Amino acid sequence: MTAAAQTTAVTGAAPVLASATLVDDVDPAVGTWSTTWEACFAPAGNEAVAGWEVQTVTAEGVAPRVRGLTGGCLDLQLAQGRGAAPADDPGRTAALADAGSLAYQVRGLRADGSVTPWSDPVVVGTVR
Repeated sequence: MTAAAQTTAVTGAAPVLASATLVDDVDPAVGTWSTTWEACFAPAGNEAVAGWEVQTVTAEGVAPRVRGLTGGCLDLQLAQGRGAAPADDPGRTAALADAGSLAYQVRGLRADGSVTPWSDPVVVGTVR
């Protein structure tokens, strides 16, 4: 747990989801592909943040572990396989469906040690 995670001063507005994408990378030289989900968060309004923290959310609840998040973006490789057409791969489809049971929420850290409220959870695989 980071030192800021123990801070009790919660003020301002929660961060917002700025973008969320699924990216398929194909390497024809070796015949492989991978699908990565990237979700980027931004401060709400004119909030100034010095850093970010992330927490995992599942159907069972919010994980107690708080981790630092570099740059305000999450990058998760959700699927990988052989071939040249990831969109047609049943393994990719199954992996994306499984990923939907996981979500993340973030909060901003300020230079004075205070934090923003947690963002709304964003389901893995969401595209925006």
